[in-house]
Amino acid sequence: MLKQVTYVTLFVRDQDKALDFYINTLGFEKREENPAGRVRYVTVGLKGQDLQLVLWPGTPGKADPLQGRFPVPASSRRAISRATSSG
Repeated sequence: MLKQVTYVTLFVRDQDKALDFYINTLGFEKREENPAGRVRYVTVGLKGQDLQLVLWPGTPGKADPLQGRFPVPASSRRAISRATSSG
């Protein structure tokens, strides 16, 4: 059984505009920003909460092979490993 959700992906047309909206309008904080091939991996979250929104460029259901694979952060890989090894 799942105990926590840490990442939720939101597809956005413009990461900079989305960052501005979530940070300056809704009061989120930027958590991670890393290049991921030809795009940036950017997350935001509310202070004091573990949930992070991944602001991923694109349109749901419209894969763009030029953007590369969706990166899995090390913290998520560890959590997946723990969950699958515990049965």
